[in-house]
Amino acid sequence: MANRTNNISLTAQEVAAVAERELKAARQGDMDALFSIGRKYHTGLGLPQNYAKAAQCYTRAAQHGHRAARYNMGLLYFCGTGFSQDYTKAMEWLLLAAHQEYPDAQHDVGLIFLYGLGVPKDFQKAMQWFLKAARQRHALSQLQVGILFTRGESVAEDPEKAFRWVFKAAKNGYAEAQYQLGFMYENGLGIPAVDRTKAQQWYSMAADKGHSSAMYRLGRFFFRRGGCIEDYVRAMKWFLEATNQGHLEALVQVGNCFFKGLGINQDYSWAKTCYHLAANQGHVEAQFQLANCFAKGLGVTQNYASALVYYRQAAHQGHFNAQYKVGYLLLNGVGSPKDYHQAMEWFLKAAKQGFVEALYEVGRMYDDGLGVPTLSALAMEWYLQAAEKGYPQAQFRIGRLYCLGRGVEERDYVVSMGWFLKAAGQGHIGAQYRIGVQYQYGLGVERSDESAIYWYRIAAEKGHVMARTSLNKLEIFPKDEARSMEWFLRAEEQSYAESLLAIGVMYHDGLSVREDKLVSMNWTRLAAAKKSLEVVFLVGRSYAYGQGPSWGYKEALTWYLRPTKDDHVDAQYELAVMFEEGRAFGWYLKTVEQGDVESQVEVGQYFRD
Repeated sequence: MANRTNNISLTAQEVAAVAERELKAARQGDMDALFSIGRKYHTGLGLPQNYAKAAQCYTRAAQHGHRAARYNMGLLYFCGTGFSQDYTKAMEWLLLAAHQEYPDAQHDVGLIFLYGLGVPKDFQKAMQWFLKAARQRHALSQLQVGILFTRGESVAEDPEKAFRWVFKAAKNGYAEAQYQLGFMYENGLGIPAVDRTKAQQWYSMAADKGHSSAMYRLGRFFFRRGGCIEDYVRAMKWFLEATNQGHLEALVQVGNCFFKGLGINQDYSWAKTCYHLAANQGHVEAQFQLANCFAKGLGVTQNYASALVYYRQAAHQGHFNAQYKVGYLLLNGVGSPKDYHQAMEWFLKAAKQGFVEALYEVGRMYDDGLGVPTLSALAMEWYLQAAEKGYPQAQFRIGRLYCLGRGVEERDYVVSMGWFLKAAGQGHIGAQYRIGVQYQYGLGVERSDESAIYWYRIAAEKGHVMARTSLNKLEIFPKDEARSMEWFLRAEEQSYAESLLAIGVMYHDGLSVREDKLVSMNWTRLAAAKKSLEVVFLVGRSYAYGQGPSWGYKEALTWYLRPTKDDHVDAQYELAVMFEEGRAFGWYLKTVEQGDVESQVEVGQYFRD
């Protein structure tokens, strides 16, 4: 096997001959030859590796003032090679060589002061030694000086000086400096403006020397440009090369390329494999993406329990989206039993980082009393934080609280309309429906069936079942019975109780279908089975007003009494109308307490009479 000495290939016999000549010269007092023999013992190149003999040679040469021998003795003690690691003795030898203007030693003394290895950290002394070596064109030291000027450690931060020193190191062919220079060009550090062309050039120089981070940056450069397929292909090439060098971020990007089909055929299985490899090395984004793969069944069998495992790993590293996902799964009992307490803890962690979905979920848990007391005022505080970030669900919930008069000083339909409009503008169909309601009943706005129809139609066309029913009442039902049945059936597909009842009414009266009292009764019972307070009320009203399958106040009374237990305002009002004498006044007062306008008028009439 050939050995390489000073970039010249030599056979084993030639190496042995060189060693023999050096041994002879060393015996005659040639310290360079003695140092060379020591280095051969040190590295095992040319002579069998023997740290003890290497130290003997270095020591004899060092005692005669050989600065490279002194430096190498420092390395042996610094690394604990052939000796117990001893930073103090290492520093003694390195300083001897450094004071002889040996640049490698000056650089290493600077590193020792920079990191406080065996001595107190001292950035100023580190800079002094780095500068000594840098002025001798020592590339590593030139880079260190540039880095210290970038960070403002030991000297005032000076991006322009930092750039000049890094440039010198890069020109000396040092790959790390070439990479750092590319980074400075890419981000406009120490120069008047960003220059991506030069950044690419310097990254390429470093990448050609095997610098994995430069390879990764080149990949990102082409990936972000992404103007054509060729850009993504080049990006994938560099990401793969960096991955082969063990670059973790590049491995994740390879996974992303497979996941999205950029620069390579889409393959969720390979994406999952890349994420898994990186996740097991603690890469937080890989852990999150792997969890997403398990949650969605992409490249792997869907498994929420496994998704939760990896979401937790990322969450424990502070990944706010993962913290939110953990909370969401625990809140809904997906992949784990429901745990409102733990869900709230994770939502709070994500919320403290400003994650808008988590801000909303904390508010919702207080609003709905999930694992915590129902505290509408506190819910409002969290909703407002999310709403300020433009989150439509929070805007809708704020509007809802103002409608109900919860968590606020008083019910305010004007304010609720403002919040519903904000949410509706972002496509929130619940808010679009609510705006229709407020226009239909003149709540906070001038009553307008035309405006109500406009908003109901927007929500109905997106599948909002209550909007479909309301649209029937205002527009379609009086004009087009057949179209009305079509809308109710579409709503029925989502099992909306009021629509089931409406279909029953249409069969009872023969509206667009053949009159059939038995079919009507079946639809009505289906509606009632939904156990919706609203539909129970509507069934009662259909009996009371002759709109149901069999008519009578006795049946109406039975149905109205069900939702009154749950403070259903309309049911209480209808009971009061039925019991105009005796108990009626008590039911009117109940609805007045809930802010029902019609009941307030009726109570006023009582006092007037």
